[in-house]
Amino acid sequence: MSITSDEVNFLVYRYLQESGFSHSAFTFGIESHISQSNINGTLVPPAALISILQKGLQYVEAEISINEVSSFMATRRDGTRGYTGAMAGVRRQKPTRAGTVGRECWKTPDVFENKYSLNPYFQKGSRQCFKCFSFAFNAGINLGLLEIRIASFLCSLHICVFICVCIWRERERERERERERERERERERERERERERERERERERERERERERERERERERERDRQTERQRETDRQRETDKQRERQRQRERDREREREREREGERERQRGRERQTERERKRQRQREKEKQRERQKQRERKRQRQRERDRDKDRET
Repeated sequence: MSITSDEVNFLVYRYLQESGFSHSAFTFGIESHISQSNINGTLVPPAALISILQKGLQYVEAEISINEVSSFMATRRDGTRGYTGAMAGVRRQKPTRAGTVGRECWKTPDVFENKYSLNPYFQKGSRQCFKCFSFAFNAGINLGLLEIRIASFLCSLHICVFICVCIWRERERERERERERERERERERERERERERERERERERERERERERERERERERERDRQTERQRETDRQRETDKQRERQRQRERDREREREREREGERERQRGRERQTERERKRQRQREKEKQRERQKQRERKRQRQRERDRDKDRET
């Protein structure tokens, strides 16, 4: 099985997300460029990193078991066959409580002395070992001391691996419970933040309602001012209308007086024309009279000349 660094980064990113570490997952995703990878997240099952680690642990435990079993028999320098490695410890020690030999063969510290109780696991492993011996005895297989010790050692390995897995699972469950408590606390904090946001939204709505009431009062005052300005405009318009009517009446009276003056002037001009006509007629009559008198004088002179001629002829 091969896995690339991008896939490892994606598994760690998914593990952080599933564990509730949102900020760490976000930071890790930015630093490892998760968004630029071509991994389809829908195809990755939940808890994929834990599953891969569990499978890796199983492979490691199987490899350790194979290496231990392959080192049972070895050729000594003197040419004889004997037990080496882990089985040397088995021959030097008589089997005691299950799991002790396995721990000493692996040369690992006693990590099991903690708050977890291992008695149920040891009892279960011992029952498994006893079942193997009972099967061999019932099948008619003669088991010598060597075979019994080898079987005990293998059972010890099985019990040790079983205990490691159980403890690891127990610790994983404990971590899961701790993560669940952390998520619960986070949810509680989130609910508290949500309540705080709700209170803040309520205060904001209250402020908004107060601002709305203030705007309504301002609009009411504006309507009052508008009404007052409208009334003032109406009064001013009415005053202007009255003044305009007054000026119109003044203009009408002025036009009436102007018409009267014009009529008077027209009558005066008529009288003057009549007088002028009278004067003209009078002058015409005077001229007529003067011509008539002139004619009379002319006739008189004519008669006088005629008389003078008559006298002259008579003479």
